[in-house]
Amino acid sequence: MDIVIKQQTHNENARYEVGFVDLNNDQIQDAVVYLNDRNWCGSGGCTTFILKGVKSGFEFQSKVMIVKKPIVISQSKSNGYMDIIVNTGGVGSVVLKFNGKTYPLNPSTQPPVKNPKSMTGQVLLN
Repeated sequence: MDIVIKQQTHNENARYEVGFVDLNNDQIQDAVVYLNDRNWCGSGGCTTFILKGVKSGFEFQSKVMIVKKPIVISQSKSNGYMDIIVNTGGVGSVVLKFNGKTYPLNPSTQPPVKNPKSMTGQVLLN
C-alpha cells in the first residue's frame, strides 16, 4: 500500500490536511481531506472528505463529519475499499466501512472499537 503522507495548507480561506492513498486498488491515488478549520470543526471533530481519484483528477465520494485524528487506513476492506479508522467525539475509535457507494456520514453511529490498539493499519493523517 503506497501512502503519501499529508500535505498541509494554511491560508486565509481554509485550513486542511490531505493524504493520498489508493483505497480501492485501482492504481489511482484517492484523497482524504481533513478540514481543520474552525468553520468545519466542532467539539466532536472535523469534517473530512473522501475523494475518488480518476484519470482527470478527483470526484467527490464521501463526506464524513465529526472526525478526530489520527486517520488510519486499515488492512481490511469492505465492498472493495479499505476500511478507515477514525476517532469521533463521545465514542472513541470506530471503523468506517464503505457500503458500495459511500463511507458513513456520521462515524458516531458506528460501533466503537473495543481494543483500538489491536487495529492494524497505516496512519494517513496524524
